[in-house]
Amino acid sequence: MKWTLRIEEEHKDIAEIPVSFYHILSTQCGAAQIFKGCGGPAWDIVIRRTKVGNMIRGMYIEGGWKEFILDNDIEVGDTLVMYYKGRGIFHTQIFSYHGHDKTYVDIPVTQTIVTRRRLPLNAAELELHLRQMQAERPEPSFTYIFDVRCIHQGSIVVPVPFSRMHFSEAGQCTVVLLRHRSKQWCAELQIVREQNMITSCKLSNGVNMFYEHACVVAGLGALVIYRQGYPLLFELLLGSA
Repeated sequence: MKWTLRIEEEHKDIAEIPVSFYHILSTQCGAAQIFKGCGGPAWDIVIRRTKVGNMIRGMYIEGGWKEFILDNDIEVGDTLVMYYKGRGIFHTQIFSYHGHDKTYVDIPVTQTIVTRRRLPLNAAELELHLRQMQAERPEPSFTYIFDVRCIHQGSIVVPVPFSRMHFSEAGQCTVVLLRHRSKQWCAELQIVREQNMITSCKLSNGVNMFYEHACVVAGLGALVIYRQGYPLLFELLLGSA
């Protein structure tokens, strides 16, 4: 579930949670976390509620919210899309006053910031983590680390050796399913051949909906599990810190 928050001056220190989320968050008061994108740096926050009798009169995000705003250079007029993922976890997308996506913009990290936010896995740690995930699964799979280009293009490049092993009989364009947790989307498996040999392969036309739903940012990784059937199914298991 998500809501949109347009930043005003009063939101720099505290954020009010919409009434429609009271019943969802009523048991989640106290310590929580807010992530930049999905799997990016995290800030510790606090969910506070006010009550009159047994009725909730207000719910707010406090604690590290101010640091989250400062560290990400969020200004009055910017817009946050807040995704609640359960168990006190929030993912965010950040848009400027002009509508530009700021989620992927790296803000210089000072020593002060490092001490109050949890950094994501570095590339080597992430690759090791994904390999460990892969070793625990018997299904055919490949690891993938998302970059800015694939996110902007709405695609996932399938490794050529994997493609040749599993899709030698597939057509140039095949409708498939993508699955992430309980959600799934139609997409296309697009194959390019030269002299009947696969030279490139990617998932496209639907991947962008997965990116939006999961708040995927550059540097995040996933284990992509392939399951045969009709249609073909690709399950994405995100790997993060």
